[in-house]
Amino acid sequence: MNEILRHIYKGTPPDHCVCDQALRQFPNGDWGIIFMTGGDNEPRKENYIAMCRSTDRGSTWSKPEKVLRYEDRACLLSEVIIYNEEITIIAETHKGYFDDWRVYTMTSADNGKTWNEPIAFTPMPKRTFIRNIYISTWEDWFLPFQTYDTMPDPAVSPLKDGSFMEARNGVLISNDKGKTWIRSSDTGPMPGWAENNIVELSDGRLVMLIRADGTGYLKRSESFDRGHSWSVSEPTDIPNPGTKFRLHRLSNGRIVLVHNPNPNCGVAIRLLYGYQMMI
Repeated sequence: MNEILRHIYKGTPPDHCVCDQALRQFPNGDWGIIFMTGGDNEPRKENYIAMCRSTDRGSTWSKPEKVLRYEDRACLLSEVIIYNEEITIIAETHKGYFDDWRVYTMTSADNGKTWNEPIAFTPMPKRTFIRNIYISTWEDWFLPFQTYDTMPDPAVSPLKDGSFMEARNGVLISNDKGKTWIRSSDTGPMPGWAENNIVELSDGRLVMLIRADGTGYLKRSESFDRGHSWSVSEPTDIPNPGTKFRLHRLSNGRIVLVHNPNPNCGVAIRLLYGYQMMI
C-alpha cells in the first residue's frame, strides 16, 4: 500500500473552523479543494467558502482564495459539480444561526478564477442541504437532499448546534444534465443533521443511507422506481456516531462506504488530500 499525504489548510485565529470540503479536477486540469472556514465554530456569521488550488496534481497548493463571503451572513458549502467546462457550487447562506436560510448556486467558466453572483437554487430555495451528486448508469443525475423547508421562515434553531428537530430526505432528479429538476417523495422525518448519500446497486435499485443522530447507526431507504419514491427509512447494523459519510460506486461496480464506524465517539478532521491503494 502506497500513501501520499498533503496538509493543505489549517484554520488559524480567528478562523478555526474547517469543514465541508470538496476535491475536484477543474476543466483545465487544475485541482481545487473548496471548503468552509471562518469563525471559531459553525454556525457563525463569520463562516465563508474558500478554495485552494494545485497545478501539479496535489504536490503543492495555493493559499486559500475567497469564493463567497458576506459581512453579515454565513456561507456554507453543499456540493461542487463540474460539467461542460463549467464549475457550479451549491451553497447556503443564513444570518448566523440557520435563520433566513437560503440556497444559491454560483458558477465559474474560467476554472475558478472568477465567479458569477449567487442566484437562488429554484428547485429547493430554502432550508435545504444538497449532498453529493450521483450519476446513474441510465445517465440521470441525482442530488440527495436533507431539508427543513416545512419550518416557518425566518426561524432560529432552538438547539445549541443550530440543527432542527425534523429533517426530510429525498432526491432531486434531472434527465437533462441539471437544466431542470424534479423532487422525489421523501423518506419520512429524521432527527437532527440527517445527511444522506445514494448509490446504485447491480439490479438497478437505488439505496440511500442517512445519518441518524442519537441512534449510533445509519439508516437506510430504497427506491425501486429510479429514485421517484423512497421507502420509509429503517435502521441498519452499520455503526456511526452521528457523523457525515460518503458512498461511492467504483467503475468495477464495487461500492465503498467511507465513514466513522465507532458509534461512541466523534471525529476530529483536518483538511487533507491523500491517496490510498485499495486492495
